[in-house]
Amino acid sequence: MTRHKLAILAFIFASSLVGCTNNQAYDDGTNNNTQAANSNMDNPYSWELQLVPGNPIDEAFKSDFEIASSTPEMNYLANTYLEAWKMEWDNITDVLMNQYQFAEDKEVIKTYKQSFEEYAEKVFDVEWLSYTDITVPLDERHTVGTGAISSSTLVKAYTYKRQVLLLIDRYYIDNNYTYKYKGSGAELLKLREAD
Repeated sequence: MTRHKLAILAFIFASSLVGCTNNQAYDDGTNNNTQAANSNMDNPYSWELQLVPGNPIDEAFKSDFEIASSTPEMNYLANTYLEAWKMEWDNITDVLMNQYQFAEDKEVIKTYKQSFEEYAEKVFDVEWLSYTDITVPLDERHTVGTGAISSSTLVKAYTYKRQVLLLIDRYYIDNNYTYKYKGSGAELLKLREAD
């Protein structure tokens, strides 16, 4: 891997940490399948409805996001969605690592992967704070509301999704990346019928 490519990879990671993206339309929702009508204050789940067309994960989960209503369904949906994006993250970083032959270059990718995963954990923690009673000392705190688990998990999933899409955008300009995900989403309708 050339030093130029290493610098670009570091820039992509740093950009994601500060919320940068090279596609303004992606951030403002104009390219999304579903746009939330309310602000995040009115609907704490509005951001996760920003599904991005052209990837099998969002296509598979689209109907689940449209019908999920109860806390258990949202928790299950959030966890399943996160697992799908984490699997894709593992795949794309493996594919990326296999493009390089020298151990030093592979170590850059490995360190990048580990650093990003630590960052994603912190994103979960920050979202959890918004559902926590922060007016009391740490040892007396408790969560407020039923959306803490699903919201924090979805923020983490969204973080993985953005990073995967950034890597695809950077390294697979001609849309030649093949997604590993072949699932059917959370299949909430089937789960409801089974109950």
